[in-house]
Amino acid sequence: MNSATYTTANVDSDLQAETHPVVEKALYLDAPVSSVWLAFADPERFGQWFGARLDRPFRVNEYTHGMGTFPGCEYLRWRAMTDVLDYERLLVFTWWPAPLDMPFDESAFPGTRVEIRLRATVDGTRVVIQEIGFDAIADPEEREALVRVRARGWQEQAANLRRYVDPA
Repeated sequence: MNSATYTTANVDSDLQAETHPVVEKALYLDAPVSSVWLAFADPERFGQWFGARLDRPFRVNEYTHGMGTFPGCEYLRWRAMTDVLDYERLLVFTWWPAPLDMPFDESAFPGTRVEIRLRATVDGTRVVIQEIGFDAIADPEEREALVRVRARGWQEQAANLRRYVDPA
């Protein structure tokens, strides 16, 4: 996949099928799973390619806080709750990236869930990044705008990750 995709998933409900937006980015890296995992699990390494200075490693049921470090993104705040941490396989967090001047209120927006899956391949690692939870945004135009921003963002972050892990 060369770009992040925005798709919808149909989920059957009692009365009707609902559509849920999903952002997904898949890529192959010419690096072992152990190297790719460290790029996610080590906060300093994560920050180097993601552009965030984090206060701690990801720990299940704990918040990680941070600030944007890329030029032009220093105004962004990072806040994430780690949901799953499965060594060299899976990192799942719910996050609330937001501008510094925006008050943090989980009740106003419950955040989106990011799943990062790693799988060893014959010649490297397959990475699948999926972000869900946009349907919590009631306004369809706001929801669509955020999905598009996140799709572009994951496209850029995948390129950053590739340059960091597989610089050849």
